[in-house]
Amino acid sequence: MSEKSKGFGVLPGTAGDGALADIGYVDTYGKMPWISFTLKNTHASAALSSVAILVKDKKTGDYSTLVSGADWDTASNFSDMDRIGLSNSTQASIRILPAGEYVHVCMFIGPAYAFKIQAQDAGGGVVTTELSGYAAGQ
Repeated sequence: MSEKSKGFGVLPGTAGDGALADIGYVDTYGKMPWISFTLKNTHASAALSSVAILVKDKKTGDYSTLVSGADWDTASNFSDMDRIGLSNSTQASIRILPAGEYVHVCMFIGPAYAFKIQAQDAGGGVVTTELSGYAAGQ
């Protein structure tokens, strides 16, 4: 396979009610270790309460969590090249994303076969999202 980059989105999703739920995934085939994405909370009033990035190392493998919840709050969890931009968010961390706000993330995930992004609603299961981005390699 010679594919070295892949765009995705706009993928609509619904955050899990009190638990993380998948809002998007991309197969990167171990050739696209960088991801860049924008996540927007499209709900009119409810906030996201957690966001997670998970990876798996082979097609038949299981996903494991890279970052989730309070992991986003600690700078040492990221490399100097990772960028976690809060765009129009009034919060100090991506893990809490108020209604109508969005974040931009650019980070190294390694030579993973696939990654997925999950989101969680504090309650009600009604928070809707839009996810778009790009995976790239060399």
